[in-house]
Amino acid sequence: MKKDVKKRFGLSSSIPATTEEDRMLKEYHQNWRQTNSSLPAPFLPLFVSFREKHLKTIDGGPLKLYLYFAYAADNSYGHSWHGVEKIADFFGVQTRTVDKWIKVLVDNNLIYREQHGKKSSTTYLIPYSDTLIRQRLQKTAEEPDNQKSLDILIDKIKKSESLYGPIAEVLHLFQWNTQKSEPVVSDNIQWFFIVTRREDDVLTCHYLPLKNANHHGLNEAEIEDVANFISPYHHANYSVRGIALTHSIKLTDSNPGPYLGLARSILLDETWNWADYPSVQYGPVSSFFKEEKKKVDQKE
Repeated sequence: MKKDVKKRFGLSSSIPATTEEDRMLKEYHQNWRQTNSSLPAPFLPLFVSFREKHLKTIDGGPLKLYLYFAYAADNSYGHSWHGVEKIADFFGVQTRTVDKWIKVLVDNNLIYREQHGKKSSTTYLIPYSDTLIRQRLQKTAEEPDNQKSLDILIDKIKKSESLYGPIAEVLHLFQWNTQKSEPVVSDNIQWFFIVTRREDDVLTCHYLPLKNANHHGLNEAEIEDVANFISPYHHANYSVRGIALTHSIKLTDSNPGPYLGLARSILLDETWNWADYPSVQYGPVSSFFKEEKKKVDQKE
């Protein structure tokens, strides 16, 4: 990718990192922590999903090692630099025993080890439950085109497949903003919502707010639950699936539960059927609501 394209459309980050892989791993953990901290789940720093997925199946040695890494990890980014020899001394075991424990944790997608020479390595704690990550574009004088933004974002996520898993779903989420609990057709929230899925069925939901799309909306103001629409954006030569959401649950990263649940239902619930949900139209708001058309005409 050319530098000028990266500068205009690339994802920016304030996370301290020496490499792109370093940044992605730290960002992944940071967003995972933020996502789970906003959910009603206990934090030790082990979330309750660890108990459900791993506590019964991991033997005592690897489990102790995971707790060791959890205590050693940086609070924000989940990484540490403890070597095998130091760990072996701590537990009073041979280094080959520690190597076996590490392999168990790596095989269970609980840690990632990056080697730096013979003795130095970094251990990253890998999220073991679903995560919501807000992706950001660099600020430029000219706002990027939404389709190009989507293309750049998809390309970047694909390059991170070894971390997040392959892309499983590309969605366009829409929700009317409200005033006094009533939908306001002159204001809305729209996200690109890309879901990746690891082999262990852990999902990562990457979202990017659309730019300058407020003048587009739906032909229906009231959305009871979920509705379908055909998005004007494309991925892999197909129209992105649009999902209209009820305004009763605010589309915000401070309340990720409903949207993580939606992604899990779409991908993993065998009873999910798009035909069960109504369809709505997406287009210029002024073409659906006469009052909004009057406002546009008056401005012109």
